[in-house]
This record gives sequence, C-alpha cells and structure tokens, in this order.
Amino acid sequence: KRTVKAIEALQRFDGGYGYWRSDSCSSPHGSAYAVLALGRAAEVGYRVDADGLKRAQRYLGTVADGQAGTCSMWWREIDPGTRAFALYALARTGAPRTSSAGALYAKRADLPFWGKAMLADALALGKGDGAQVKQLTSELFDRAKETAAGLHLEELNAVTLQSDWSTDVRTTAIALQTLVDVTPDHPYVGKMARYL
Repeated sequence: KRTVKAIEALQRFDGGYGYWRSDSCSSPHGSAYAVLALGRAAEVGYRVDADGLKRAQRYLGTVADGQAGTCSMWWREIDPGTRAFALYALARTGAPRTSSAGALYAKRADLPFWGKAMLADALALGKGDGAQVKQLTSELFDRAKETAAGLHLEELNAVTLQSDWSTDVRTTAIALQTLVDVTPDHPYVGKMARYL
C-alpha cells in the first residue's frame, strides 16, 4: 500500500510520473514503469486511484504517438524503444492502442530487441495485426543465441543497454513474456526459462 501511494505521489500535472517529487516534468520511460506497477497492483486487489491511472494512460498515449517531449533542457523526440514501452504498458493495463502500434511497426528497424518484443506483445494483447506480431517475433528469434542449455537474446547496440536501464537478461525476459503471450507452446519457451 505504501508503494502504491509513493508512486501515485510522483504523478505530474500532465498525467505522467517523475522519478522524484522535485521533478517538474514527467519521464516517459518512468511513466511506463509506473503505469505497469499500478496496473498490476490494481489487478491483484490493491486500491489504486483509478482516475490517476486513466490520466497516466492518456499521457502514455501521447508518448506512444511520439507527441510528448522528454524531460530535459532541450526538447527531443521520444525514441522508438520508449514508444514501444508505452504501448506495452497500455496493452498490459487494458488500454491498447493498436493504431499507434501499427504505425511504430513501420519503424521497427529502429527498435532494440526488447522494443520489438514489447511491440509484438502490445499488438498481440490489443488484438492487432497477427502478421505483424509474427514478423516481429521472427525477427527477434532469428538473432537468438542458442546452446544446449538455453536460449537468450543479446542487444546489438550497447547504447541501448545504457540509455534504457537494460541488460541482455532483461531483453530475454521480455521476449519470453511475449512468446508466452503469443505462442505459449513454442519450443523456445522452456529453453529461455532455463537460461533465465
């Protein structure tokens, strides 16, 4: 209960969340984490401010569309990975945006592997284009590293790991979640779980 209240206290005027109470503007990436956490808390029975969550989902809608600016001294465009994360958080909290997901699909070459997995998951949960989901998962697992003991993914660009607080283990876990949602009987499910 304390954690839910602590997250809710970080909500800014635009519906997004800052990392600290002193933040004057919202963090798109941090807001996606906050919406996921609050949505999951509500799902398992904790009291969550429903109006605040809806405002946050609206804010993430602007992030998903690439319309929200980032919180820095200079306005810059929202990166495709953060847009995919926003779509993922929206789909996982019952507010999918399949049209935005379809638009981001056209730019999938710019996505890190975890972004492709999140976009595929958002499309699948939002009942979007099945061919796009299939293509995204195919592109992901074409580059998987397989051994006798397991299977994992490694990001191609190390900057992705630094700028998005990510690791190859996180990427593999996100891809596994997507695979379980899309094709739970896929033979890679067990191999990825063993790796993790």
